[in-house]
Amino acid sequence: MRFTPTNSATDSKGVGFGMEGNLFAPILFSVFFSILMLIVMFQSGIGREWAVWERYVFAFLPTIFTAAYVLMFFHKRPPRYHKDFWDARIFGGDFRVHNVAERPHPVVLSKQATVARMRR
Repeated sequence: MRFTPTNSATDSKGVGFGMEGNLFAPILFSVFFSILMLIVMFQSGIGREWAVWERYVFAFLPTIFTAAYVLMFFHKRPPRYHKDFWDARIFGGDFRVHNVAERPHPVVLSKQATVARMRR
């Protein structure tokens, strides 16, 4: 029997909680942080004038925002999608240096000059 090493382990990032790789980790940490925030709010009296459901909503905002960010920019997306997305929104999405007057290619200039001379 032949033994041929394959690098199949490096091809897959694995799946955890239905998400590729370790994408569940930021969501899981934000859930723990939200629960900690909720406990602190109830124990210390922060937000005492708020209704109970308002405290829950406020405490779970980090989880909601983290889950939305992970699902929009990382889950089932190509690598570095989030960087490309924000770069396109902030800088316009192309690799040219802006505010530079572009000159036509010299061949185009010579062709235009030739055509202009022929029309005279």
